Amino acid sequence: MSASDEWIGFEKQSIEVQFALFTQCRLLSIAINQYDQGNHFTCLWMANGINTICHDKGGSHISILRALGIKDEIFVISSVDKSLDKENLLPQSLLTNIRIHSENHQMTVKHVPKDVKSVQIGAEKSEYRKLSVNDWLNEPVLLNSSRQEFSRIQIVSWMRNTVGGAHFDKSPKHKNFFLHRGTSNPGSFCSPDGSQVAPDNTAEDAAVRQMVHELLASMVMQSKVTGLNYEN
Repeated sequence: MSASDEWIGFEKQSIEVQFALFTQCRLLSIAINQYDQGNHFTCLWMANGINTICHDKGGSHISILRALGIKDEIFVISSVDKSLDKENLLPQSLLTNIRIHSENHQMTVKHVPKDVKSVQIGAEKSEYRKLSVNDWLNEPVLLNSSRQEFSRIQIVSWMRNTVGGAHFDKSPKHKNFFLHRGTSNPGSFCSPDGSQVAPDNTAEDAAVRQMVHELLASMVMQSKVTGLNYEN
């Protein structure tokens, strides 16, 4: 390693870290607007933002919340109102709903984020489950057809490392292979003509969209700590 590649021991000032948080949250806001307009590619962008804000990898790679010294002080609200049902043999995605549309005897089935009204910014905090940042990241939110559980951070990491959000893994890890092949989609549905229709492969995309809503809502609810507000 050359001298120019070594860490110099310089730490960013708090105002610089605060600006980094503001920037990432603004980017997430742009990403979800684009997603809601039909651009699902922004889920990769969202996965990177969640990771940068919340996830500590060790060494010099720490989360923005850790760098600000507030990661252990704040909570993140969870829109998950129940645990994964181990008795249910179907795949489950606790952060999404299924939307069914039928027209001219053609039916489409899509995963969509939970109704955003379920996590309204500015509502009473007592209405929601409040988790520490790490508990929120590690909460199981998806069960695939192979009975494997996935947490928020596992879905985020899969998008960053396997799909190409941060870099591209030629061969996914065994567990992530099942996400890679889309087997998290729950079941199939009968269209008006009696044929079977399977949901499109958007369960993970919609789940990440819901994660961002939870995170941004939480940042604003705790504006005195995070420095973020409605005007941001």
